[in-house]
Amino acid sequence: MAENEIKKKVLTYRPDIFEVNDLESAMGVILTPELGTTTQERWEYETPYLVDEIGRALELDDESCVLDYGCGIGRIAKGLIERYNCFVIGIDISTSMRQLALGYVKSDRFAVCAPATLERMTVGGFRVTHAYACWVIQHCLAPLVDLARIDSALASDGRLFVLNSNHRCVPTDRGWANDGISIEELLTARFEKIAKGDLPEVITTPEIANSSYTMTLRKRS
Repeated sequence: MAENEIKKKVLTYRPDIFEVNDLESAMGVILTPELGTTTQERWEYETPYLVDEIGRALELDDESCVLDYGCGIGRIAKGLIERYNCFVIGIDISTSMRQLALGYVKSDRFAVCAPATLERMTVGGFRVTHAYACWVIQHCLAPLVDLARIDSALASDGRLFVLNSNHRCVPTDRGWANDGISIEELLTARFEKIAKGDLPEVITTPEIANSSYTMTLRKRS
């Protein structure tokens, strides 16, 4: 499927798939059940691994202010705050996810807002120490815009941790579409790559491990 098919609205972008009614349905959207695993299993095993990995990659401490791009209900933010006592700013396009996140994280070190609000904040000079985006950029209709937004929010020498599918999964009125855009190429074009890795199979399935990657990058000078 060509990229311009979505842009010409042969397919219609449907971000409302991320609007949910409750915590359970939110969890099912954030971590979909896949062959060989359930949402609950993915939540239980993947989440603590990512908390450790993000904390290590970004060298977090109690003075860090981290951007959680596509935070959902704050599953990673909650763990990072509990482990490192850092500040986390959650960003999500879904109004319902943002509302649920405040109750799920339950911390005065967590705040959440829409992407447009983040843009206004960065114009005003707001910057974060580091950022992360887990299972997010693969779904963005215009990933260049999202990466530019993250870049603008990062302080000098700030790091970005990404967990992403190898293939695009853009929500449309005809299901998930692959427009052929390489997120890895966009990431390495805009940021300096520090390291690339994979999810270990001990915390996920071989299928998920083989169809995704992690990457740590740094804001270019």
